[in-house]
Amino acid sequence: LLQLEQSNVFLSSLDDEQRWYRYHLLFGDLLRKRLPTTHSGELPVFHSRASAWYEANGFLRDAILHALDADDSKRVARLVSENILILAEGADLPELLERFHPEKLEDVCSRPWLCISIAWATAYTAQMDDAESLIDRMEASLPGRVSEEERTHLMGHGLTIRAYVQWLRGR
Repeated sequence: LLQLEQSNVFLSSLDDEQRWYRYHLLFGDLLRKRLPTTHSGELPVFHSRASAWYEANGFLRDAILHALDADDSKRVARLVSENILILAEGADLPELLERFHPEKLEDVCSRPWLCISIAWATAYTAQMDDAESLIDRMEASLPGRVSEEERTHLMGHGLTIRAYVQWLRGR
């Protein structure tokens, strides 16, 4: 890395200790385009490893994005559910929500706390119809799946989200 940096070849150091580097954007694009053709079978493993590294180093957004790319729904559910308030306060929330495509919503709604987290996020980004739809789907999936105590907590969040949405609508 030091040799590449000194040769000014696609790389520059971001710190005095040469622990953090940035590569040229065009070089990064080239690497991302080549990776699926050279290591297609290993992509989920690479994304999973990247997600774990980003999480361990405090980069929540990148950890979630790589978990999504790894199609690791359990990791995504844990990261989003455990960090929804942090996510809701950040500017990355709309980008993350875009990654939850409609075909992924079944998986989201099969995990009640993840569904609540995404519903909060959609409400915070003024996607009121989506928030209410998620709550409806979550409530429909609850019978027989969770304890009465957990159901009470989930329903409390659902009602709070509904109240927040009504407040946003001026009702």
